[in-house]
Amino acid sequence: MKISRRQFIGATAATAAGASLFSFQMLTKLNPAAAADSTAQVQEFRNVCPRNCYDTCAQISFVQNGILKKVEGDPKQGYTNGKLCLKGYTYTRRVYSPDRVKYPMKQTPRGSGNWTRISWDEAMNTIAKKILDLKKRYGSTLPICFDKYSGNFGILHYGADGTMSSIGYTTRALGTPCWPAGIDAQTYDFGTLYSNDPEDMVNANYIILWGVNDLSLTTSAEAADIFLPATTHYEHWDLNSSYWHYWVGINEPAIPPVGEARSDLEIAWNVSAKLNELEPGSCAFPTHGSEKETMLKQLSPALLQLLGLTKPEEILAQPVKANLSPTAWVERKFATPSGRFEFFSTSAAAVGFPALPSYIPAQIPPRDAPLRLLTPHHSAMINSQSYQDIAPDCYKLQLNPELARDYGLKKGDLAELFNESGSLQVRLLLDPMIPTDVVIIYQGTLKEKAPCLNVLLKSNLTDMGSETTGAPGFAINETFVNLRRLTSP
Repeated sequence: MKISRRQFIGATAATAAGASLFSFQMLTKLNPAAAADSTAQVQEFRNVCPRNCYDTCAQISFVQNGILKKVEGDPKQGYTNGKLCLKGYTYTRRVYSPDRVKYPMKQTPRGSGNWTRISWDEAMNTIAKKILDLKKRYGSTLPICFDKYSGNFGILHYGADGTMSSIGYTTRALGTPCWPAGIDAQTYDFGTLYSNDPEDMVNANYIILWGVNDLSLTTSAEAADIFLPATTHYEHWDLNSSYWHYWVGINEPAIPPVGEARSDLEIAWNVSAKLNELEPGSCAFPTHGSEKETMLKQLSPALLQLLGLTKPEEILAQPVKANLSPTAWVERKFATPSGRFEFFSTSAAAVGFPALPSYIPAQIPPRDAPLRLLTPHHSAMINSQSYQDIAPDCYKLQLNPELARDYGLKKGDLAELFNESGSLQVRLLLDPMIPTDVVIIYQGTLKEKAPCLNVLLKSNLTDMGSETTGAPGFAINETFVNLRRLTSP
């Protein structure tokens, strides 16, 4: 059996030095007596960060008395080379966060915020009965909508996909909201999608940079009836790889699940078991198993050969790099109709796009919303996964001091950012490096019930994306806003 570079990258993308920055007691909010035996042996476990991040950093977790004490980078993984980002080093705070939901919860009525603890059996009964009720009422499973994207990328996290695929045809969202236009563009130019080993960039003479699963109750949970507590990657088995570099590593449970948290795979088994209990044969997905064995079975003979392994268990020792050429298209034979890199793409022209790229100028801000809003990621957070000690009550708006003076505002003032889509209260921070026609809000988490940043955002669909992913993506490129003073509370 053989597996190509393209197959490896596609499959693994689908699966996908320091101590903690704060004291252990601060991280866990536990009584110090719970970890009083400071002489107990410290155990080390191998983990891999499963976030939607191309680094997919290999980690070493340190556990004493069953408590995760600190996290460091794994030097045996050659790409991240023993280093982690701020979010990685502070993972212990996320595991033991006081906001983490540890038990199944039920909201009655929906949207009320009235959450009560229930058992796993009641949760599974509620979910399975609703699935079977919809199937009976409509004569098919198509009214059941399943939508899962991004979040944690370990291969066993796709257990929910397996369960939903095993009950019959369900309604799914097509494509990807992130990068379908880029995938189409690269496919038209190169013929398919893959790039160099990033570790080979050190040999480049010229580099062009071209840019075009919450654990706690969030605003998204307001629309839910049931909230199931999920494990962190320190509490379950998994197999992780990157959609950037060529390293593959296992993720092993370092600590027991906190509270009654269960892994995505275990939840998928639970749902399948309850469905078959209520209606035998209604779900073909497994109802139980071993996470570790399930993970090892993902290492097919072809993948073992690519990783230079003779048996799956060998990957338990340390991260392994796939044996692939460091340079993409090294033979200069591309997968395009011409066999060359196509600046002029007949494939693009055949589906109605310009054969050559065309320049589209940026939109001009309207008179009633003259400021361009940027909403980037902060280095300490990914979307709603925040690492702030205390969530603020409103977003921090960063802007140029000259712009603030034009609006009669100063640092620390409370103001309102608004456009035709909605409005948002903000607290001002000044930065002279920001252009005078731009304002910035970093994505992050606010206190419960605070309005979401998305109330200001408008989205168009990308022009490309349907050819390779099945649907266009979102183009949240131009958001214009205005600003006005609010009376301080």
